[in-house]
Amino acid sequence: MCENVITIKGYHGTDTNSANKILDTKYFRSSKKKNEWLGHGTYLYEELSKARWWASISSKRRNKESMVLECIAKVEKHKVFNFDVPEHANNLIEFIQFIEKESIMIFDENEDVARCQLLELYRKQRKQKVTIGTFQSTNTYGKKDLEKFGIIRTERQICVHDHECFDFEAFSKIEE
Repeated sequence: MCENVITIKGYHGTDTNSANKILDTKYFRSSKKKNEWLGHGTYLYEELSKARWWASISSKRRNKESMVLECIAKVEKHKVFNFDVPEHANNLIEFIQFIEKESIMIFDENEDVARCQLLELYRKQRKQKVTIGTFQSTNTYGKKDLEKFGIIRTERQICVHDHECFDFEAFSKIEE
């Protein structure tokens, strides 16, 4: 494999029917809500436990059984935007400063919607295929205990924008 291509492993939590359909058709439906954390695409968690949690919640809402898929994506290193890499974050800052200076776009007043708009614009301009970001976790267990010591629970999410990156043959079901 070329050294400029990296392999990314992540976990996608969903219901059993949807997981089987993904495996059978080798197709993901992109999430295109206007307030996506990392822009439009297919979301994976870096941690299996978080994908299991999400699968459980989303499946219960639809009264279905849950399943987690281990997903593999292969992508050129320069087509990945990772918030945790200082150079990547600096490039985004420069992009924000440029579009604000040039008044290229007016962003929504809602922070979550504005972030999605920004990341979609940046992704398309840079032809990014994957975005990775670490966020404050939605898990509130022991939050106050941790905060007393300046500790914030985080989680990493992976958004695959270009489904051509997926190596569907390497996908596997995670048995509960």
